Amino acid sequence: MVAVVLFLTLSLYSIAYSQKCPCANPEWCKPLQTPPRKEFLAFGSSDNHTKFDYSHLTTLAWWSGNYDPQMVCHAHSRGTRVVLPVFFSGSSLNNMTARKLWLESTVKEVKEKMLDGVNFDFEDAIPLGSPNKALLTSLVQELYTEVKKAVPGSQVSFDAGWSPECIDVRCYDYKAIGEATDFIVVMDYDEQSQIFGACKAGANSPLPYLIKGMDAFMQVGVPADKLVMALPWYGHDFTCLAQKNVTVCPIPYAPWRGVKCTDAQAPEIFYKDILADYVPRSTTGVRWEKESESPWFNYVDNDHKTHQLWFDNPESLRMKVDWAKHTGRLRGVGVFTLDYVDYDDKKQAKEMWDAMNSFFQQ
Repeated sequence: MVAVVLFLTLSLYSIAYSQKCPCANPEWCKPLQTPPRKEFLAFGSSDNHTKFDYSHLTTLAWWSGNYDPQMVCHAHSRGTRVVLPVFFSGSSLNNMTARKLWLESTVKEVKEKMLDGVNFDFEDAIPLGSPNKALLTSLVQELYTEVKKAVPGSQVSFDAGWSPECIDVRCYDYKAIGEATDFIVVMDYDEQSQIFGACKAGANSPLPYLIKGMDAFMQVGVPADKLVMALPWYGHDFTCLAQKNVTVCPIPYAPWRGVKCTDAQAPEIFYKDILADYVPRSTTGVRWEKESESPWFNYVDNDHKTHQLWFDNPESLRMKVDWAKHTGRLRGVGVFTLDYVDYDDKKQAKEMWDAMNSFFQQ
């Protein structure tokens, strides 16, 4: 019976798209029917979609830029899903009308744009004991049910902070969310969002935090094969207060979600801009911190203020990917975002893509 329903649903897709399919091959207008596989999910825009390396890219989360149906055609021709990042306000979790309208509009957009599912990015605070914890879980379950019903073979994923231990006051039911999705995308970046120790600059994606967070997800009951490790192609630019030495960059107090300072006060700088505009101004040269396995450097701005910029490069990314590969258990890897490299610089782009693609190599 399930096979019959799937056949009929796909037939309706064929009829619907036969008259308006914008792709050179009408098959590329249909949702992919790819079984579960190791994942390389990456966020990216439609603007650069022809420049991406699709050799191992399994899922493209259309993050920004105007919708271009040729993005979907091109991705589908390479066996890559295109999913829609979706958002929902925590203040409306108990509003059943708002939830219903959101689910309906989400499904409508996915179908109209020939997409293959959704990536749910929910980052609002939910304190321990809040009824919103259960309301979020039920919303994820409803989203999964509605998208899967409307688009056979579709994918539903959920974005999570680097640890399930109430990081950023996101005290969600991760075990239940893992059960209600195809996988969880663990955002292994902005790991200084809550600085519990001294207020000073630090690595965006320190390897020890990453390992600790992934282990914690498994300990709360999320299977390893439902975890995708997403890494940053950007860094954080911290403005230092009076420095005691070259290494330590004190930063101002900036209370946020229960802590006294955060990397939210440090602007995000794209990898391509770090290399082009910031490294040439470095006063220290690019240095390496062994503890976090991350590069950093200092520079002085036009107002004579010292900055410390922490970022990731092919070497630091590959170390994390190697860890994920050698565990042999994780569902895959990811990137935020593919647009943060200079595709006119072939060497730069290739080195970053190669670091991620190494997950699939023996």
